[in-house]
Amino acid sequence: MPSLSVRGGVCGRAIWASGVIVARYDFGMAVSDPDPQELNRRAAAVNEILSRIGLSGGRAGMSEWWNFVSYDELGGRTPTQAWLAGEHEAVEKLVMSWFDRSEQAARRAQDDQAFLRMLDERRRALTHVPRRTA
Repeated sequence: MPSLSVRGGVCGRAIWASGVIVARYDFGMAVSDPDPQELNRRAAAVNEILSRIGLSGGRAGMSEWWNFVSYDELGGRTPTQAWLAGEHEAVEKLVMSWFDRSEQAARRAQDDQAFLRMLDERRRALTHVPRRTA
């Protein structure tokens, strides 16, 4: 699986996957009338980040996130409603805050030996679960 990293800078952040920028977040540099192709690329980058965070359900889960769940951070609207209202940065900021928290939790977990032992025990237990047959 390709690696994903967030690199910060003075003007914003870029999301890198396999050495290629898949999204750039330039906070404070508002675009009054963004190009539709750019908006599609940004929406695809949001989907990529959501899949990297671990949004489950594949396409159905992605569709549910965009269309059926509202968030206080988006004024009680769904991401689709906020996106269509032109509030692309708010949707991106919501997802990036999740990504940041996910990264922070991963860094904390890698230093927590008790947590790592618990994960290893669960992994080993799962490998011994009998497979169901039809």
